Amino acid sequence: MTIDDATLCRLPLAETVFFPLSGNPPGFNHLAAAEWLLRAGRGWKRVVFVLSNGHHPDPHKPAAERDAASRLALLESMIAEVGDPRRCLLARHAADAGERLRIGPETLAVSDTEFHVSRAVRTVETVERILRDRPADAGRVLWFVGSDLVRRMADPAIFERWPGIR
Repeated sequence: MTIDDATLCRLPLAETVFFPLSGNPPGFNHLAAAEWLLRAGRGWKRVVFVLSNGHHPDPHKPAAERDAASRLALLESMIAEVGDPRRCLLARHAADAGERLRIGPETLAVSDTEFHVSRAVRTVETVERILRDRPADAGRVLWFVGSDLVRRMADPAIFERWPGIR
């Protein structure tokens, strides 16, 4: 379920949505959002949770309370059990409605690419890593963000201009 950087850089961009999260802790809401993304009918076949290393460029957001290994293990466990109606409320609701979840170990993955850096990692750095070694016309990185990040995007202390990015 956890993918390495080499795999991250080879995923088909048109079929993949990257979903950054601190995972402090990961929860039902993250799974529900991933399910919604795969049901959106845009040809997306996979959601990759880009798990934060726990350091945030946002000066107003505290460092993660749980260590990286614990957050990663919890997210991997959630993905492994998401299809089991006895263990996952989302799966139970889907089963009650006669539906099958689209999320599961075959459509969800976790990237720990930010774990290899011991400082705050800006979004653009992770996007550049995803695009590394791809041709210039490889396509766009589909980056899904929660409302908490949208509110903070106007803060230049968090999202300042980056060299080479317009």
